[in-house]
Amino acid sequence: MAFASMEPPAGDAAPPPLSSSSSSSSVIFLGTGCSGALPDTRCLITPSALPCAVCSMGVSLPPEQNPNYRCNTSLLIDYCQDDGTHEYIIIDVGKTFREQVLRWFVHHKIPWVNSIILTHDHADAVLGLDDVWMVQPKGCSNDFRRVPIFLTQFTMDSVAARFPYLLKNKLEEGDEVSQVAQLDWRIIEGDIDKPFVSSGLEFVPLPVMHGEGYVCLGFLFGRKAKIAYLSDVSRFLPETEYAISKSGAGQLDLLILETNTLYGKTLDAVKRISPKRALLIGMRHEFEHDRENQNLAEWSSRSTVSIPLLLFLSTATSSAAVSSTSGRAMSLPGCPDKCGNVSIPYPFGVGDRCAAVGLSRFFNLTCDDSRSPPVPMLGDPDAQAVVIDFSPERGELRLYAGLSYACYASSATSPSTNATFVFSLVDTPFRVSPSRNRLTVVGCSALGLVVGTANGGGDDDDLYATGCFTYCAELNGTGADGAPCAGTGCCQVPISPDIPYLGAAFRTSNWTNTAWRFNPCFYAMVAEDGWYSFRRRDLVGVLAYYNETVDAGGIPVVLDWAVRDGWCPETAEEKARRKYACVSDNSHCVNSSNGMGYTCNCSQGYEGNPYLDGGCQDINECVLREQDPKYEEMYPCRHGICINTAGSYRCKCKAGTKRDGTNFGCQQVLPMSAKVVVGLSACAILAMALSCLLVIQLQRRKHIQEKQQYFKQNGGLRLFDEMVSRQVDTVRVLTEDELKKATNNFSDDQVIGCGGHGTVYRGTLDDLREVAIKRSKAAVDGDGNVDGGCEDEFVNEIIVLSQINHRHVVRLLGCCLEVHVPMLVYEFVPNGTLFELLHGGGTARRPVSLGLRLKIAAQSADALAYLHSSASRAILHGDVKSLNILLDDGLDAKVADFGASALKSTMGEGEFIEYVQGTLGYLDPESFVSRHLTDKSDVYSFGVVLVELATRRKAVYDDDGSGQKRSLSTAFLAALRRGELWSVLDRDLVGHPDDNDKVAVAVDVVRELAELAARCLGPRGDERPAMKEVAERLEVLRRAEMQVVVAAAGAGRDSNDGEVDRWIMCGGGSVGRGHLDTTASYQSTSTETDKMPLPLSVDDLAR
Repeated sequence: MAFASMEPPAGDAAPPPLSSSSSSSSVIFLGTGCSGALPDTRCLITPSALPCAVCSMGVSLPPEQNPNYRCNTSLLIDYCQDDGTHEYIIIDVGKTFREQVLRWFVHHKIPWVNSIILTHDHADAVLGLDDVWMVQPKGCSNDFRRVPIFLTQFTMDSVAARFPYLLKNKLEEGDEVSQVAQLDWRIIEGDIDKPFVSSGLEFVPLPVMHGEGYVCLGFLFGRKAKIAYLSDVSRFLPETEYAISKSGAGQLDLLILETNTLYGKTLDAVKRISPKRALLIGMRHEFEHDRENQNLAEWSSRSTVSIPLLLFLSTATSSAAVSSTSGRAMSLPGCPDKCGNVSIPYPFGVGDRCAAVGLSRFFNLTCDDSRSPPVPMLGDPDAQAVVIDFSPERGELRLYAGLSYACYASSATSPSTNATFVFSLVDTPFRVSPSRNRLTVVGCSALGLVVGTANGGGDDDDLYATGCFTYCAELNGTGADGAPCAGTGCCQVPISPDIPYLGAAFRTSNWTNTAWRFNPCFYAMVAEDGWYSFRRRDLVGVLAYYNETVDAGGIPVVLDWAVRDGWCPETAEEKARRKYACVSDNSHCVNSSNGMGYTCNCSQGYEGNPYLDGGCQDINECVLREQDPKYEEMYPCRHGICINTAGSYRCKCKAGTKRDGTNFGCQQVLPMSAKVVVGLSACAILAMALSCLLVIQLQRRKHIQEKQQYFKQNGGLRLFDEMVSRQVDTVRVLTEDELKKATNNFSDDQVIGCGGHGTVYRGTLDDLREVAIKRSKAAVDGDGNVDGGCEDEFVNEIIVLSQINHRHVVRLLGCCLEVHVPMLVYEFVPNGTLFELLHGGGTARRPVSLGLRLKIAAQSADALAYLHSSASRAILHGDVKSLNILLDDGLDAKVADFGASALKSTMGEGEFIEYVQGTLGYLDPESFVSRHLTDKSDVYSFGVVLVELATRRKAVYDDDGSGQKRSLSTAFLAALRRGELWSVLDRDLVGHPDDNDKVAVAVDVVRELAELAARCLGPRGDERPAMKEVAERLEVLRRAEMQVVVAAAGAGRDSNDGEVDRWIMCGGGSVGRGHLDTTASYQSTSTETDKMPLPLSVDDLAR
């Protein structure tokens, strides 16, 4: 069986025919509104000063033509069983059930209801139970059969209190059998693991929160096509979201979801669940069908989630599909219909004769022929704007506008130059569209505002203002190009409707631009939503971005336009008196949602210009079917002849065919022998296909079950729950297929490292971000299964590690748990390891300065100190070595490979042997004996790294004299005790002792470095310094070395052919010619350490 989702009815308006023949299954939406249904009677009985446009439209058209007329949410499943018989299942029978029966059961020829499922006990789900007798099936003796009703015990108790007479097992004397529903009550469990069968179809309960403290049920059903129906949901439970996600039951074919919070939780949920198709229901009167469907179409085109259709369930066909107006007159006869490449629809026109100046003089445009191509200009001659295009169906136009700016030449509290762009739309038909535009502010340390009034005056009671603040300490501290405007470099906020006078401005009074050196100018603009994309270069230069936008023509802005002489007229006299603008037949008036006024639309089945006499013309659906295959699905006429009618079409069957049970399709009339042959052939093919599909399905189910099992074993459900409860968004749970794609199916060519805790692959995710993917062994036991007692610990560590935010620690970005061995995803660091820098192959060794070595050591120590004491919880690295210190493009250090080590501090014998193989030469002797890692274990290993930096020898190196392997730490400590430190140090660090005076100070730094390494290599952990102390000492040594460099540079200025080198030193930062390095911001709190007494000499070092 295959479920085919029917295109949504128009509001609950005239739906199209069923999308499948009578031999297939389908779903029919009996209602798509909220619990109160639409139109809302409160909006009509006691209207507000600004009438509700949606509810007003709800009574302006018949329901069958009205996309904003919606009954209570309810779904009818027409389930065709294997023998061809149909079972009709309803989910929820609410307050509008009788109206739904009269309208849709008659239209679709639904004879009865076989079973009912209830989601909860509220009125919009159960109040129609009293009318179920109308659709009860009859038995062979013409008596009514009982209708099974599936509901939870909680709902059963509530129904029993409200409808006690419906629970009678036997009718009493005087009860009319035709007026009392005969029901068979069946209790179900609201548990995902306890499905039930209704009328031959299996349903899986999906518990969700319907407000806090109240659980409502959705349902997952379908054999080949998986459909999830969630009509009342305010928050997903983790197990429910997992069950309908790709990681759970696999990708949904169709998600039907309530959307009372469209641009918040609903679209976020659609992104996370990622179905093949999503349909939205449960709309309140804030949602106007056509407008929101257009917004959703634009969102779907921008979204990275692959969703073919995201649509409000309201109309039978999308209005955009029939809006082709080629060949239709859009301007007055004898008037130009274009200016350059821009079509000009009436009431707009070039000149008084061609524009509806009687409605507003601003509909009169000027065509600027001085440009190539010519462009239409809107507004008074002294303040005109270039029109980009018109959208008469939406009552919109796009034009180019300006932007506001404020520039600072110093840290003064007022700008050196500024300008403000204002929209003055008072007494015009135009308003800035609140749904299509945003206030966008670009800059660092900028408070941008949009300020306006309803009448253009200065009355404070009429003042409107909103805004946002941006901040960035440095240019590189902003987001990358294309990053969302969330406050770093730029920010965006929506604007309110019906503000005819507004402009973008800044808070400049007593305001200091703290970033004026690299961001001298702020910019603020009201711009089309989605137009602006952040670029770092927009922050740089004086008015550089302003000049760029001026050269490009300006900022695109969307204006709503309407006839502004009141709301839609209701009587013929009022229409005549007010010069009603909707003059075409087959047109109707729509109240504006942006200020008082109205626009005109063609009726359903017509297109054109409703402002022209005879402008709305019939859509020839039959011609469209021939022109483009996509219209064949929109206007079905299977195996028939399409005949156009006014506002619609009909499907005529050819000779030898008959109707297929719908009004929009035909089927062949075959003799019995042909049917038998065809039937037997089809059965044979079907049996073979089903066998193949069964094998495929079993294999697929086995694979899915294995993934689910691994996911549960590795703590996936626990991780989902923790992520939701803690509101964690720093870790991403990826699927195995995503990682296979990123690593070319884990190709050996992608391997970038192997260690004691796993194999590391280089990969590229779908968002083009390069990552390092590690097959971690730390969270699994010998069989690849997470120890039951360690599941919570593993999940906790994953969350904690993902929230580590240190510039010198490689970040954990995500994990994959649906495989035998969990995989961890880290950021990719491109410039190799410290090991490769010190010991890399090649005939000529790369020179490594003392300053670079101290920088790498100080940064690495700072990262380890952060892990030990500054993170949200103490984290042990456990595998500190030069191979695990990565270098980025600027040769800054990033400590890596700490995640798996942090998960276990105490190891078994097998794990410990594997660990020793990966850390030979770095292992703390105390840890070797106790098999227990501590923070002082990291200190010892780091001491070996310091010795590597000082000697440029490997932790286990070949003795040139004997050819045997020697421990670097042992040899170093022995040389230090014998006073022969010079024999093991790298001579490149200090040159020759007789070079000059500056060498002595450099040697003192190296000597201090060696003594610090010796303290770290102490035999007992309590004798070693804390990592924080090591970091502070290394920073002091680094400063001392930089002072030597600065002194040497100062001494050499006079010998530079008269050229003066400018050296800059700031705080604890790096020193360089003409460059201020702001990356080093470490500051020691010990003045005693800053003095750094180094009493040693070259002779001391040589002893």
